[in-house]
Amino acid sequence: MACNAAKSRDVQLYVIVFSTTLTADMQNCASQPSMASGISTSAALIAKFQKIGSKIGSLRISQ
Repeated sequence: MACNAAKSRDVQLYVIVFSTTLTADMQNCASQPSMASGISTSAALIAKFQKIGSKIGSLRISQ
């Protein structure tokens, strides 16, 4: 499964579903339960991405 392959490489996975049901498989794909969300409004979606952005804003890419 792609989720497990990414997590095995220490990739932090967020799972955001919009206007649909967050399934157990989707939740299990996220790195942590708190990193999986079912969102039903565009305002909540924007707020969620802003929250995620604030958490990862200090990260940097290196080789």
